This record gives sequence, C-alpha cells and structure tokens, in this order.
Amino acid sequence: LEIVSQVADANRMLDELPTSFSTPELNVACAEGEAPELVRQAVALADFGTQAAVSTIDGLRVDWPDGFGLMRSSNTTPVLVLRFEGHTEAALARIQQAMLALLAQVKPDARIGASAH
Repeated sequence: LEIVSQVADANRMLDELPTSFSTPELNVACAEGEAPELVRQAVALADFGTQAAVSTIDGLRVDWPDGFGLMRSSNTTPVLVLRFEGHTEAALARIQQAMLALLAQVKPDARIGASAH
C-alpha cells in the first residue's frame, strides 16, 4: 500500500501489472503416508526440458518462463496438493497438462478434487 500511495495514478500502476491465470488449489486424496512417496517418485521422473527449472525444496515445483506447476505433499492431511499458473490461458493449459501427465505416471488412479478451504 505504501508503494501504491506514492504514485499519481494507482489504477494505471495496477493495470500495468502482468496478468496470470491459475487453478485453485487442487487435492488428490492419498492413503496415509502415500503423498510424500508420490512426490519422491515424481521428482525422480521429472524431465521437462531445458526451459524448465525444477525446485524440490517443498515438493516439486517446475518453473517455466511463462508459469509454474507445483506438486507437494500436504503437511496436515493425506493429500497431494497441486497448483498451476500461466501468464496466458494457453500457458496454463500446457503446464497443467504436463504436470498431470507426470501425476498419471506416479498415481494412475488419481482423482483430483478441489481444496476443502
């Protein structure tokens, strides 16, 4: 708010911010203890080419120049948490498709549901 208060036209500044498209938090129900193992398997299989940067600090996060995909184990419930974001709707669709293909390799019976919160 301090930064916005220092510009003459706050609406213009906010309109100039990049737009992104994202999914809500998505959950895949797992057996107790299964989600961390699925993440380990996904990390081992993750190969998204040279345009993607993979981080394994908190699960599996894959950053592309135009968005990201996240797959991590919940700390509180036996679910796998998924999030996808793209700078365009096409980027979001491509990233989501790539990450869901990886999910299908490690958990073919995965059923994706919305977060409970």
